[in-house]
Amino acid sequence: MGKITKTLIIVQLIASVAFCFVSLINYATRTKWKAIYEEEHAVLLKNKESYDKAHEENKKAYTTLQIEKVTLTQERDKHKSTSDERLVSITDLNKDVTVLKDQISKHLDTISTKDNKLTEIGNRNKRLIEEVKRYKSISDIARNNEADAINEAIRMQTINTEKALQIEDIKKQLGKTNKSLEEKDWIIKQAEKTMGKTLTEILVDAAGVESTPLKAIAAKVVTSIPNENLVMLSVGKADGVKVGYKFTIYRGGNYIGKVEVIELWPNMASTRVLVELNNDKGLTIENGDEAKTQL
Repeated sequence: MGKITKTLIIVQLIASVAFCFVSLINYATRTKWKAIYEEEHAVLLKNKESYDKAHEENKKAYTTLQIEKVTLTQERDKHKSTSDERLVSITDLNKDVTVLKDQISKHLDTISTKDNKLTEIGNRNKRLIEEVKRYKSISDIARNNEADAINEAIRMQTINTEKALQIEDIKKQLGKTNKSLEEKDWIIKQAEKTMGKTLTEILVDAAGVESTPLKAIAAKVVTSIPNENLVMLSVGKADGVKVGYKFTIYRGGNYIGKVEVIELWPNMASTRVLVELNNDKGLTIENGDEAKTQL
């Protein structure tokens, strides 16, 4: 045999031995891995039951969670819708609040204005109360004066009754002397013309009396006889009146004329109208007119 053949045989033997060795190693490894596989497979089968059970439980839990998710989603959408509505309501309320703030501001301004007016009214009321007190005082005085006036009116009524009777007597006397008045007037005028004085001045000079009293005397016209230029006054001897006294007749603020006393009674005086001193408005002496000396 040649060296090559021997070498090939040796190589083949070495290769066979190596193959056997490798096969043994592979078999041992395969047996080991098979045991490991079977062990792992047994464990896997055991775990698969737990897994399947857990999977079913997880599946049920997932389904429950999905249902809860849907429910929560619906509730979320519902709450979102409610929230949106509330946001709209809040927006509207904010607008209303703004309007109310403006109204409240206006009301506060109005209240402030009214407070000022109330203060002003309070001050006016105080002034009015003071005025009322003052007028009450005046009213009390007026009532007292009214009582005095009533008493005076009663007295005047009594006097007027007396004077009415006296006037009737005078009218009777005047009726008797009317026929000679023109003649007497002519005589008086001639005497006044001759002496340069009025009849009263002549009578006063002759009687030696004053034509004007020292103290002013007030009276009222009781009777006026315009066509005879005679006037009866509500004062007489008891009031200090004397023949020749001159009284100014007036009505309110209007001057009417002047008269001179020609005859006296205790509470009444007969006077003659001084025609030349009559007013220029055409007013005549009437019952109730005021009369006063020293005017």
